[in-house]
Amino acid sequence: MASEIWWAGLIVDNVVDVLKGMKNAIEVWKHTADGKLKTRVEGAGGEKGMRQEVCDGFNEEAFVIGNIERAMYASLAVSINSCVENYLKHTCRRLGITVPPKAGVPDIWGLLAPDDDFPFEPQKSEGYESADKARVCCNLFKHNEGKKDKSFVRKYDGVIDEDIEYEGEDWPTIIEDVRKLLRSLALIVEKRDPPPGEDLDL
Repeated sequence: MASEIWWAGLIVDNVVDVLKGMKNAIEVWKHTADGKLKTRVEGAGGEKGMRQEVCDGFNEEAFVIGNIERAMYASLAVSINSCVENYLKHTCRRLGITVPPKAGVPDIWGLLAPDDDFPFEPQKSEGYESADKARVCCNLFKHNEGKKDKSFVRKYDGVIDEDIEYEGEDWPTIIEDVRKLLRSLALIVEKRDPPPGEDLDL
């Protein structure tokens, strides 16, 4: 049971730290790629001093760097949603709730319906909106080529079929909000189902 307690609380922080590390790695990669490109542009005489075909090549490289950055942040959204989903599945297992094989995050939240013994309402909990946006961004990257659909535009902004600017999302806030949401859930689980002889300050 001790491992269950560790999972319920401390693993949230560990997973979130991994997500932060992913975000930081993307930033480092982008900074390095931009720096190398800038050095080569300057070495070629700057944008005004180079031949057009050379300039076009550098512009194409900058475009590719931007696309790679966008894909990296989209992958971060996928990782965030996967962490939330896995944590919810773990919570259900601990509470004896069966999760259908193909259940997604909204389905699992539905299985964790609040009652007097389990007063956790995710939509009203701090961090839920950020976690849900990561889920939406994840699914649109996987199933809609990272483009906005009617649901996204209605809830957030933009134009249908416009690319989601994954690189422009506030990932540090989203990641921290996910930490708050999952730790709140962990605390409710501990109060409802405290293991004998174990105590964990969440």
